[in-house]
Amino acid sequence: MTLIPLQIPLRSFDIEKSHITEIPGRAHQTWKVESAKGVFVLKQYKTIERESLQKTITLMKRLYDQGIPIPVFLQNTLGIPVTELEDRLYVASPYVDHSPLIAPDVPPLILKQAATMLGSLHRVNQAIYQDFLKQIDFATTTKAVVDLIARFKKTHVALLDKHGEASGRLHRLAEIIDATESLRKLYSAPQFTTPWGCVHGDYTPDNLLVEQPSGKLFVIDWDNAKIAPRAFEIHKAIGAFCGLAPLNAYLV
Repeated sequence: MTLIPLQIPLRSFDIEKSHITEIPGRAHQTWKVESAKGVFVLKQYKTIERESLQKTITLMKRLYDQGIPIPVFLQNTLGIPVTELEDRLYVASPYVDHSPLIAPDVPPLILKQAATMLGSLHRVNQAIYQDFLKQIDFATTTKAVVDLIARFKKTHVALLDKHGEASGRLHRLAEIIDATESLRKLYSAPQFTTPWGCVHGDYTPDNLLVEQPSGKLFVIDWDNAKIAPRAFEIHKAIGAFCGLAPLNAYLV
């Protein structure tokens, strides 16, 4: 892969003479870009992610039109939101000046806003996204988690030998999941029988930005959005905002 100076994709969005700093902790490489034109976020994807990126852009635009607060992508000089250079794709959006939200110390007012916003997302008409958004497959998820645990146990034998309790819990977790023919059975419990719909997929404090000084809430990073039980996301969000990992329930 040829390293491309970031000023090249930025120029395609008509952003010049920029001060660039990387934003850590994101699934895709992301930079904060300060320029005379304003402050922006530049995000990089691999070209093999083209289809999923396009779906994300389409979903974000449609949800934005429905009133969901999302920082929309800029159009480049070709009038499209994606710039392709070598084997990388770039998108840019306005930067939201914000204070970080740290679980479990999220202010009550912000928690209320976050819950209201999640409710608004779940009430969006399914016609907006059902033609292209993928439905979660719990059976596939089950196999993926079991395979991941197996690889971890094989790779980190010495580590697990030193931590017998953790090893036992990991083994028990694998047994529970492997014994579940499909996670659909788990989610047939009454609390998970709410209608399926669009879920963000990673509705956590890290992906909510409280704009300063307006206090307006924005939702970012829609790459994991899918169709799933709405209660599935609600329970995951409760765990995230309380500072608990979603899988902690399995390890009790």
